[in-house]
Amino acid sequence: MSTLGTALLVVLACLVIGIVVGLFPLAATGPLEVANAAPPILAG
Repeated sequence: MSTLGTALLVVLACLVIGIVVGLFPLAATGPLEVANAAPPILAG
């Protein structure tokens, strides 16, 4: 797969994730909180 194809696949995946999180914010609260807390945990 070419670089352009891989980039297009990543963009589409991010778009789908963004739409799903936007449509179902209560269902996404848990994973979003985990992602928000992960950088300090990894750094410290």
